[in-house]
Parts: sequence; structure tokens; C-alpha cells
Amino acid sequence: MPDTAPKNRFHAKLKKCYYAPATPDFDAGTVTYGTPVRIPDAVSISLSPTGEPITVNADGGVVNLGRDNSGYEGDLEVIRFPESFETDVLSSVKNTDGTIDEFENDDAKYIALLFEFSADKKAVRHCMYLGYVTKRITVEGDNPDKKEPKLEKVSLKFIPHPGTGIVKKKTGDNTTDAVYNSWYSAVPQNTTPAETE
Repeated sequence: MPDTAPKNRFHAKLKKCYYAPATPDFDAGTVTYGTPVRIPDAVSISLSPTGEPITVNADGGVVNLGRDNSGYEGDLEVIRFPESFETDVLSSVKNTDGTIDEFENDDAKYIALLFEFSADKKAVRHCMYLGYVTKRITVEGDNPDKKEPKLEKVSLKFIPHPGTGIVKKKTGDNTTDAVYNSWYSAVPQNTTPAETE
């Protein structure tokens, strides 16, 4: 049967972004995820792979054996992070009077991050399985002549899943409708690799 799935040639702007609280058990190699929460008005995301080359001295020179995949790190910019992000992800405390407190001993909590990029055929959806904030939300403001909103930004680091080693998943040309349509309902499960021909 011919492959009739639409094939993307490029991807462009960030369209959607969600976080899901994650509770890893590093000894058991498991991660429990909460329900994904929308981060509205996401502006940009930039994640770069991290890892060191694996080399050995052999045959009178240096032989490159590959590269260690230790995850990704980078920045997420939005117009304004929701209060739930501050309490769920950054451990800030919301008080009964509606104020939000940030304390010196607040630790960033683990999350999965789900997002998508527009494309020429079908938006490509991504899932980063286990990460945490390494640099808290920026606080900035001034008095410009034009009303240009100041963006809020956090820095993130994503590491491999402690049990499966998976770092990220994304949709492809042949992703089933069931998987694609439920992407933001729950963190996508790790599945069995397809056999190669």
C-alpha cells in the first residue's frame, strides 16, 4: 500500500506549549506524570543538545566512537507565565489573599514539556520527558514610547528518562490519529520501535 501520509518539508513558529508535573523515582527507573497544563501565549523555544564526544586513542590517532546524549538545554519565552507554572514548577506559594511568595529555598520541580511547531503539511508535536527550570522567570520592565510587551523567560534542562533512557518524542509523517489527537491529554507513552526494512 502506498504511503499517503502528508510529509512536512519544514517547520516554523511555535504554536502550543504545555507542561506536565513529573515525579521521578530514580531508584525504580519510573516517572509519574500529571495532566498537561497549557502555557498560553508561548512565543519561542530554543533547545540545544548536550553531551560530550566519546573518543579513544587508537591506531595512532583519535577515533570518534559517537556522542553521549545527556539531553537538551535552552530557553522558553512567553508573554506571561500562568500562576500555576510558578506554584507547580517553581515551588512558589499562593496565599489566601491571592499573593504569590517566592522563597530562597524553593526548588524547581520536574516536568515534561509538550509543544508543537507549525509546518507546511501538519504541525509537528514534541514531548520532552523529564526536565527542570535552571533559571527562574525574568523580571523586566521599562517606559518605552511604544507599548511593546516585555517577555518572560525561563531556562530549562532536560535529562534522559531514568528507566527507558528516552529524552524526547515527536510526531512523524505516519503518526496515528489516535496518538496525534491525544498528545496534550496525557504525556505520550514510550512505545516499541518499528522494525526497519
